[in-house]
Amino acid sequence: MDAVEAQLVFGDPATPDRLATTIELAERALRGAEVAGLPEVSCSALKTLGRCARLRDLTEADRLYERGLAIATEHHLLNWRISMLYNLGAADGIRNADDGRLREALTLATEAGAVTTALDIRLELSILRLCKGEYQAADDDARHCEETAGRLRLTLTQQIAIGVRAIVAGHRARRSDLAALLGRFAELGGEDDDFSSATHGLGTAFCHLLHEEHEDALAELDEASAREARQPTPYLSLIHGPHLLLAVRSGHAGAAECAAFSGSAQHEAAWNRQFLVLAEAFVHGRAGRGDDAVDAVTRFVEVSAPYPLAHHLGLRLVAQEALDGGWGDPAGWLRTADAWFHDTAPHVARACRTLLRQAGAPVPQHRRGSAALPPRLRRHGVTVREHEVLDLVVAGLTNQQIGDQLYLSSRTVEKHVASLLAKTGADRRGALAALTTESG
Repeated sequence: MDAVEAQLVFGDPATPDRLATTIELAERALRGAEVAGLPEVSCSALKTLGRCARLRDLTEADRLYERGLAIATEHHLLNWRISMLYNLGAADGIRNADDGRLREALTLATEAGAVTTALDIRLELSILRLCKGEYQAADDDARHCEETAGRLRLTLTQQIAIGVRAIVAGHRARRSDLAALLGRFAELGGEDDDFSSATHGLGTAFCHLLHEEHEDALAELDEASAREARQPTPYLSLIHGPHLLLAVRSGHAGAAECAAFSGSAQHEAAWNRQFLVLAEAFVHGRAGRGDDAVDAVTRFVEVSAPYPLAHHLGLRLVAQEALDGGWGDPAGWLRTADAWFHDTAPHVARACRTLLRQAGAPVPQHRRGSAALPPRLRRHGVTVREHEVLDLVVAGLTNQQIGDQLYLSSRTVEKHVASLLAKTGADRRGALAALTTESG
């Protein structure tokens, strides 16, 4: 009874002192189950304790889930083994975007016919996939969950699936799809659920960002964060990293808020951590510590590697700050972001190009074939035609021979070569070969 009550209390946001009460009940259930030799009750209590621990310390949560997995494996409790793998896999996804154990848990749940658990795991995978920019796969998974949950009348699961699809639409800058999905989410009572903060904080806010509506995005995240303060979520929220970055960018937060965030549970999520690192770049830059700001951007690039949308949005935002502060490589960051957003978020791409012009930097041409340019060359602003010339230079052709192949005059080829040298910083014609062999 204690184990069941602990689950009910944890799932009820209206319960006063919800976490403290849940932990007390679950710990009492665990002690009783160990004395009475009831492995299933032990697993139930450990799962609940793990969910509580996940809100403050992923490592502690992992220990509890590993302990539950060991009990489930020893006593051949398949459903509990699936549940523990699912929770361990969720932590792997939060910590480092690793979906290995989630996929293992989904395979076991599907084979065992554990339909409801399989839906939960698939939704967790869809959230991870949307963070990684795998939007079609994320939407397909969430749509499957929505349709299956609807047939089974699992209203809460259906509601969350629609919320996930709304977030995907927001990350794709599809405003009409987002509005339609938010309407369906509300019809199912989603606005009263704790997942509402994620739907608006990750969906609506990011849609605003992709339309260059930064103040609206911050307002959306302000509201979502305030809601979570009133009604804490039973999962590790992913809205607080983006909220911190936009708050620091707007001047509403600074070094103190970054320091507090770095000691919080939200910092353990790589998705949140990338925004913290970038916020620190803003703080350093505004304090006149340009080298520290550049180091922070370098760390951001590393942490954000699994998350392409956040990575490129971050580069666009920090480039403007770096231009104003005179530090870093804002032109290179803007070219990278411009190339990525050209076909997906034209408002952001246009902002990148405007900032490049303001900086007096070359603005890349988006001619046919520009998408095939190596990222390194795009960052230097090399055009499609210059890339064609570069390939022939590397092949050892003279200006006259290049002109003959491309139907250009020798003088025009000479201008293209000079432009390549200026844009890339190469000191001589022969050094241009390195640009075609280096990756990245």
